[in-house]
Amino acid sequence: MRNLFVQFVKEDEANFRENAKKELADEFYNDLGDELAHAAVDLNWLAPLLRERMQAPSPPITAEPKTAEGE
Repeated sequence: MRNLFVQFVKEDEANFRENAKKELADEFYNDLGDELAHAAVDLNWLAPLLRERMQAPSPPITAEPKTAEGE
């Protein structure tokens, strides 16, 4: 996990934080809290992005409309 975020710095040093933030918006990272925390130990710039991600509200789940079948 750490290496992935190190690559953001190597690829685009001027915009690496914004690029990492966009990457963290992917739901893929929802179940990788421990791995992300371990990466943030070595990458001090990652910790604030992770805190921000945790504080961001989840998008509301919309209920599927009920159909009138059987009426």
